Amino acid sequence: MEPDLPNVNLMLTYIQVFCDNLNVYFPFIAYDETLKQFFGKTLTPLMANCIAALAVKFVELPDVLTRGVMYVTDQYIDKAKVMWRMTRFWSACRADSAILSSRPYLSQ
Repeated sequence: MEPDLPNVNLMLTYIQVFCDNLNVYFPFIAYDETLKQFFGKTLTPLMANCIAALAVKFVELPDVLTRGVMYVTDQYIDKAKVMWRMTRFWSACRADSAILSSRPYLSQ
């Protein structure tokens, strides 16, 4: 499992709890499709951490309760923020590179 993804067993619970409690706010996130993406390794770590961060307050898992709901939520949010910044950074780099390569006189 990738280090940026939540634990597999926890993530299964998070996806279920997220869809049970928050699907009315996010109807475009379907339970079956999200599970399929998670097991197919096409659910991005950014999305997985966002789902986990939102679902944590609805679970009663000993690990979460021991560490504290807010602490666990903050961990997932912090991971998601870093991933979001990296996504934006690399997107900007690709855009800059595309602009420079389309104008050879600028890349010299």
